[in-house]
Amino acid sequence: MPGVSQAEIVQRLHQRVDNVRNICILAHVDHGKTSLSDTLISSNGIISNRLAGQIRYLDNRPDEQQRQITMKSSSIALLYMKKGEQQGEKGVAHLINVIDSPGHVDFSAEVSAAVRVSDGALVLIDAVEGLCIQTTAVLRQAWSERVRPCLVINKIDRLITELQCEPQEAYRTIENIIGQVNALVSTFVTQERMEKGNDEDTEDQFQGFRWSREGFNDDPENFFSPERNNVIFCSAIDGFAFTIGTFATFFAKRLGMSENALQKCLWGDFTFSKKEKKVYRISKQHKGSPMFVQFILETLWKIYDCFRIHPDQEKKEQVVKSLNLSVPVHELRNRDDRFALKSVFIRWIPLADNVLHTVCNQCCSPKEAQKLRLETFFPKPVPEVSLSDISDIWKEKFSKFPPGRLDDIEQVEEKVAECDKDSETAENVAFVVKVLRIPRIEMPESRDDALRTITKPKLLSREERARLNAERIARNTKDEAEEEEETVSTKSAMELSATIENHQDNDSSRSTSNTLESSESKPPSAAADAQSSNTEVVREQTKDVAVEESANQSVLGGRRRRKINWDDLTDDAEDPSTVTTTVYFTATASTSASTHTQST
Repeated sequence: MPGVSQAEIVQRLHQRVDNVRNICILAHVDHGKTSLSDTLISSNGIISNRLAGQIRYLDNRPDEQQRQITMKSSSIALLYMKKGEQQGEKGVAHLINVIDSPGHVDFSAEVSAAVRVSDGALVLIDAVEGLCIQTTAVLRQAWSERVRPCLVINKIDRLITELQCEPQEAYRTIENIIGQVNALVSTFVTQERMEKGNDEDTEDQFQGFRWSREGFNDDPENFFSPERNNVIFCSAIDGFAFTIGTFATFFAKRLGMSENALQKCLWGDFTFSKKEKKVYRISKQHKGSPMFVQFILETLWKIYDCFRIHPDQEKKEQVVKSLNLSVPVHELRNRDDRFALKSVFIRWIPLADNVLHTVCNQCCSPKEAQKLRLETFFPKPVPEVSLSDISDIWKEKFSKFPPGRLDDIEQVEEKVAECDKDSETAENVAFVVKVLRIPRIEMPESRDDALRTITKPKLLSREERARLNAERIARNTKDEAEEEEETVSTKSAMELSATIENHQDNDSSRSTSNTLESSESKPPSAAADAQSSNTEVVREQTKDVAVEESANQSVLGGRRRRKINWDDLTDDAEDPSTVTTTVYFTATASTSASTHTQST
């Protein structure tokens, strides 16, 4: 559409309410929701087909990309050109708003908000893991919000590559999954009928069925049925998806059968006789594999065998030729077998086209969905309200409500049901999709007036407390810095003390050795005199050390005490080298070690 911007196209499509679909993707964690949304986005050229399933486009938060898990619901608008039902019929443009929701139970609030603003849903189930706890929870939410869902059996490729199942075994596995989901939906229907007191013999057998749609023959006991085209079989990572209707169109011409008749036989206990070219119900007389296995699963198994399990270039080319596809040679001969396989599926049974086509056919438009869901979220008219019946908290608020406004709710309800937003009488309605649960004790009306009212003196007192707190933190930081400096100074002073003691011990040992040599050469009287003189020398040296310590006190900037054991310095000491000195340091200033050494 030349000369028209994308925003204008979207705006024009929003005016056509019947061509708008609002859907959300629901599933258990790691069942392939984000990979499916990537493939749908690639259909609009936003990302490459090759990167679909790996780039996780809607996980736009860094922590989501890092953990490889969706935490917040994200939405995107996609343009889809629906093909005409008959040949030569022009396609119709549809605007599809897709919401990718989290699958982890911790983010269930995001799922509830996504369901509430949607008119349809895609419920994904892993073909290997089957029905899980969170799948049950999202189905129940879709039921309570009257959101009509489509079932998507994802990761069909795991049955082939990982479990290596045979086609017949895979068919039974898929059949069991669909049966479990229908049994779950049946419990929802039964529970609601019991709550409403409906009898099973009532004339309206579908009364209480929330997903019923006008023009659709829905069965509450067997809602999800492949022959009704509300079950999609796909592999988001390999880029293919199909319904029974997809293959009914594909094989109808080849078999010479009616498309509607073939669609009813492709699922269930029906087998096809190649000799007679007829369809029979499986029995003792007519044995064989179901047609779903014969025409669909066996074909998929052959493709995976020649592309992934036992790669063979000749068989690849034969498969492409038999399917009448046009695949570029460089893609078909790519070293990445998964890329070559994806290239074939995109041209044969593309995921985006088949999924979006099913959404357009099965899910309701906003105008149709509003009529079904209106009673779940629109308030009921309250024509008579007595203020005596309302709590004192809301009396003042309710008394200010414009008179006669309560009587207009019915008119607003009609406008909302018709999706009327262009007429002059259209009303603006705010729809709250998420409400946080807060304990009543934490509500403002439950607190004391003194706590709820913030006056100027209280505000100033808060500022004063904040200022004092900041000063206290700064003071503590400063004290810590001073303590760290004191620790460094004490360590330096201890190193200086050790140097002084070593110097003193060396001088004492030299003087003692000289004294002993002189005493050996002199008579006893002379030796006694020498010993006394030696004691005097040691005392003089000790006094000199004390003088040096007092001089160094100014260098260290602190206080230093020296304790000398004078009792050991007696005249009758046998060995002057045994003199003991003890030094105590209480330094408070930091000085470099070079200054200490120079002073010493």
